[in-house]
Amino acid sequence: ECAQMIEDLSKTQELTPFRKTPLELPVTDAPEVLSTQGLQRFFKAPARHFLQQRLGIYYARPEETQEHHERFELNALEKYLLKKEALQRYVHYQGDLASFRQRMLSSGKLPVGEAGAWHLEQALEDLLPFYAVLKHLFKATAVHQLHTWQGSLSLNGQFLCYTALEHAGLPPESVLYLQWRPGGLKAKPALDLWIDHLFLSAVSSPEQPIFTCMLAKDDKKTPCVFFFRPLSQPEAEQHLNRLLADYQQGQQTPLAFAPETSRAFALDFAKNRDLYSAVKAARKTWEPDSYQPEGREGNDPGFAHCLEEEWFMAADAQALAHQIWDPLEEHLQQIPLEALNPERPFAILIHSSHQEPLHA
Repeated sequence: ECAQMIEDLSKTQELTPFRKTPLELPVTDAPEVLSTQGLQRFFKAPARHFLQQRLGIYYARPEETQEHHERFELNALEKYLLKKEALQRYVHYQGDLASFRQRMLSSGKLPVGEAGAWHLEQALEDLLPFYAVLKHLFKATAVHQLHTWQGSLSLNGQFLCYTALEHAGLPPESVLYLQWRPGGLKAKPALDLWIDHLFLSAVSSPEQPIFTCMLAKDDKKTPCVFFFRPLSQPEAEQHLNRLLADYQQGQQTPLAFAPETSRAFALDFAKNRDLYSAVKAARKTWEPDSYQPEGREGNDPGFAHCLEEEWFMAADAQALAHQIWDPLEEHLQQIPLEALNPERPFAILIHSSHQEPLHA
């Protein structure tokens, strides 16, 4: 009987990919109109998008556990969310954080007593380099802009931009699109900013240039301004149409793309020009380890459901990583905040438009 079981197991068919035959694109009476936010959500998790939007498969979210003991520390996510809200309040209340301090101390989100007050002040102190740049927005004019761009798909975008920043180094006719985050510029926010930059470059006119940048930290946790070199309308439209073609492909079959893993492959190959090294970097980013047992993309059920075990070794996955990440990295620049002119911090954006790419 055991011999028969072994024989049966030896005849087990080889596992086949999740989808061999692409789905037909949905047929609608009206042409599809996609928002920039929808495009960004797609590239954050293309496999999950395919499962949810095309197959109606949703994964249950893990239940949150309630702590039943007194806390004296904040975890990494709690620290990040605290700093993120502090930056938002700093801009909204034009530098007055007194009410924010009071509200946070009584919100129950911090450890009780002196420990909570200490964590709050440490977080606010860590944001001092960001305040020095963000304070220039107090004299600017906030403008909500809504644009539509007609490419291979109609793309809509709504943005909060700033004008009247001559005092901070920008020409009077220019528009600033500024984002900020207290953490690093990882793959997902970098791709979000790139899509915003492409869209704004495609709809802007030469008479009213739009500058796209983000305040964040680099790999060494140094506060920096990250920004993209200006693009011509044709160049921006070319990159956008490629991303929209990838989006269309992702409606028919799971796209062989995971942002962090694909970026690790593209960055390592650009640095070392060695395929083995790039695959090793992708595998290290993809697979869970003792330091990040839960946070790796390889643990995402959507990716696990749709992609093969070592999908990043396939030629099409590698080509897609280059197609998406190489142009972004080519145009992305960074400057430490401490190197900016404190009175005219955004003048660097004008200066960069007349130079070759520079990376800090």
